[in-house]
Amino acid sequence: MDGKQVAVPVIHPDEITEPARLVLVALKHHHLHGALQDIEAGRKTEVDIFGGKVVAMGAKYQVMTPVNETILRIIKVIESN
Repeated sequence: MDGKQVAVPVIHPDEITEPARLVLVALKHHHLHGALQDIEAGRKTEVDIFGGKVVAMGAKYQVMTPVNETILRIIKVIESN
């Protein structure tokens, strides 16, 4: 890894809800199926247990995890609505 920072755009939560849901649907067959089921059922996901741990370990060991951070943020926004 070259250590470059990746810019993550800031989007208002009201603007990200539907696009985020569509991302989860698109990723449904890539191991986010449980999270999508939880969201669709109105339950809290386990995103902090899994995705949050990856992001925390990345920060601890100075390994960038932009995809994990983005998915974590998307799911947290959906959960908050």
